[in-house]
This record gives sequence, structure tokens and C-alpha cells, in this order.
Amino acid sequence: MLELYFLNVRNGDSVLVKLPDDRWGIIDSNQISPKNDPPVLSLLRKFKIKHIAFILLTHPHADHYRGFAKIVDYLNKARIKVDAFVDFGMPEIEELNKLKQQIAKYDIYKKDVDDYYSLLKFLDSRTKSKKLPMEYVSAGFDKFLLSFKGGQLRSYAPLDDSLRNYRKSLIATISTRKYFDSAVDHNMVSVIAGLKFGDFTVMFGGDATSECWYRVILKAKEAGLNLRSHLIKISHHGSNEGYFTGLFDRISRGSGSVAVISCGKAIKGLGPHQEVLDDILKRGMYPLCTNKSLACQQISVKPNYRISQDMLDFLQEHAIYEKKDCFGNILVKIDPKGGVEAITENADKCQLSEKIGFSGKVKIKQDSDLWKRIFSMAS
Repeated sequence: MLELYFLNVRNGDSVLVKLPDDRWGIIDSNQISPKNDPPVLSLLRKFKIKHIAFILLTHPHADHYRGFAKIVDYLNKARIKVDAFVDFGMPEIEELNKLKQQIAKYDIYKKDVDDYYSLLKFLDSRTKSKKLPMEYVSAGFDKFLLSFKGGQLRSYAPLDDSLRNYRKSLIATISTRKYFDSAVDHNMVSVIAGLKFGDFTVMFGGDATSECWYRVILKAKEAGLNLRSHLIKISHHGSNEGYFTGLFDRISRGSGSVAVISCGKAIKGLGPHQEVLDDILKRGMYPLCTNKSLACQQISVKPNYRISQDMLDFLQEHAIYEKKDCFGNILVKIDPKGGVEAITENADKCQLSEKIGFSGKVKIKQDSDLWKRIFSMAS
């Protein structure tokens, strides 16, 4: 059995993977509140995880690495074995040390930088450790990352030239910029990873840009690779920055496929965007959104209440909506024979999808009690 825990971390990503051989994987982390542990750390403790096959950092935006300082501190203190650390091609630790010193005085960003820097120190120490050795793997196009019982994990991005351009831009920011997280476009080197278990395929899109997807698809066509997957973690929280018309024709199995979207509060400008959702539904794919989407909620206004267009625009911008829960935390279970079940926290159906119906390999059901047990037992 393969299990994928898509955690509701607002406008960020955090996925915990349980492999059939009882090893685990971590893909990104986001910490909703600095007062609480990142959700993935809570589950590491709850499940008493002792062996991690891989940690995958898709790219260095804070909503994908926030909370890692606490996570690696726990891994070190509990002496948990980690087989491999996978990322986009991190800069040398000396380069990041200079960058850290450059922006240390800007307290508003210091915590995020500390999280990222903790990852580099963890990577540096574990790859040199004799007692707890860890392999470092840099992702790339059609690159084998690891195997497990019944399946494997491969990467399809970043592309080599994107990584070279990114590293040049990042090093240049050491003397010219103040804020690491917005100095360069980190999405240009986001990892795209594909996981295959039996006949079932999963694609993790990270925050890959539309340009990145377009170029990866062209290279895959030239190499004779099939990227179409049964389940896709949609890029960049369902925003149009990680989408172009025709993308889902090339990376999904079409009708019956599942689109997982990790998104935050329904705020203007944030994903998922309408055109992305429309395309998902048009192709008969089923969207599972962790949180609320501005695109699929209606402003609640009393019929006899006169309201100007300016006020409607204000309400939309500030996300004052009729409350409608989305799916919350999502657990996807895949058995070796091809049976697939998605267990959601808050709902068993998408109101948008109800209009078109849904049929596919994935059975979807709500079990809020399961998720309450998981997090109530985590400490």
C-alpha cells in the first residue's frame, strides 16, 4: 500500500509519503503558525517514523520550506535515518552563508532564512556523517531518484540551463538584494517529480512555471516519454503562473484523473484561478482542493440589500464569503492491484464537480474522525 498525505497548510505545500516498504518521504513543508509545529513534524511524531527514504525540497520559496528548522532538529535529536535528500541543485553552503549574513538584520525575514539555512546545515552534516550517512541527489530531466517495493520516483525538472541561469541570479543577489525569498524567481528551478506504483502514476508539480512545463513536455516528446498521470499535484496552488492551455491534455489521463490543489484562503490574486479550474473540469478531472478557492465561492448578499459594484469588488478582494468548506487534509491510498481511495477531512464532493459528474479509479469519501485521530494523537 502506498499512502500520500496532502496536508492542509494554507497557501503552501506539504506532503508526507508512506512507501510500501514502511519507509517514508517528505515533499516540502509549510508552517502555518510559528507557535505550532509544522504539520508534517506532528505526523512524524504521531506515526513514530524511524526511517525516511527521502526528503524532497522542490524549490526555495518559504511556503515550501517553512518549518524545516524544527523538522531537521527533530530528525537529529531522534537520530532518524534519512536515505536521500533531493532538491533542485542547492548552491554551496558558503554562498548561502554570505546571503544569510547579508540579510540577517532584516528581522521580518530572518525566520524564513533560518529555516532554509537549517536545511543546508543538515545536508552538509548528514552527507559527511559516518553513523547516519545520507546521499544528496540533485533533480533533473528524466532522472532516477529512488526505487521502492513496486515502484520508483523520478524527476523531470529543473532543466540544466534553467538551473545555471538561476544560480547566476542568486549569487548576484548577495550584494544587491535584501530579501532572499523574492530576490529571484525560485519557481524557475522547481522540481517536477513523478512517482509510479504498479500501474498508478502521480505527478508532483511543485511550483513549476508554465514555461518550465512547456519545455519539459517538448523534451519528453523528443525522448518518447509519457508524462500522463492519474493524480497530479497541480503546480503553484492552481494559479495561472503554472498553467497553459493544453497542459492537462499532456500530463493527465483525462477523464477520471484527480487534481490535488494545495491552496490557502480565498484571496484575490491567489490560486486556484478560474481558467485552471475550468480546464480541470472540462477534461473530466476531479479537483481536490485543501482549502477555499475564490474561484468557486459566491459572495453572500441579501436580496433586498443594495450594494454598489465598488463594494462588491471590496468584498471579493478581502474574501468576505458565504462559508463553504473545501476538502482540508487529504489522504490518498493506493493498493498494488490498482484500487485507489481518497479520504478527505471536510467534504466528500466538490460543488463544481457535481455539475459534470465524475467517474474514475479514485473513490472519494469524507472521514473527519480519521483526521481528528491523526492530529489529536500527534504531539
